[in-house]
Amino acid sequence: MKYKIKKIEREVELDDELVSVNNIQSFSQALLGRLETIRELQNLVCSKLDGKDFNVFIFGSFLTERYRPGKSDIDIAFYSRNFDDYLDAAALMEDFFNERDIPQDIFFIDTRVPEPVFLAPLSSPVRFTDYFPEELKQFREECLEVQKRRLLE
Repeated sequence: MKYKIKKIEREVELDDELVSVNNIQSFSQALLGRLETIRELQNLVCSKLDGKDFNVFIFGSFLTERYRPGKSDIDIAFYSRNFDDYLDAAALMEDFFNERDIPQDIFFIDTRVPEPVFLAPLSSPVRFTDYFPEELKQFREECLEVQKRRLLE
């Protein structure tokens, strides 16, 4: 089954301390460059896993103005019922970012272990495909419950 690749939307966040007439354009250009990098990765991963059920979630500072080259990394979560698909995609993504000298944090969303750490990627609007099955929606709810329970402890 094929899934339509969602178009990655442009989002710009500026830290108050960094906003000035002189630097907004350069920040925006850098952000657009990072968006293009993600589009390239999306095409590469979706071609490699064509016809498979999976999703890739990009979250964190990489697609915002808070990203700092040399200090920040890109956060990527991968979901599939097939762990081998994750291994293939993770190797591909790691090579892709290593070639560009971009540190990365790539991890598998293991739906057997509901933890609040999964809420950020599962809430991200930046996803490579439309694949988000009921199992994953239920898992997101379980992660929220764990977070609520811990906050009340």
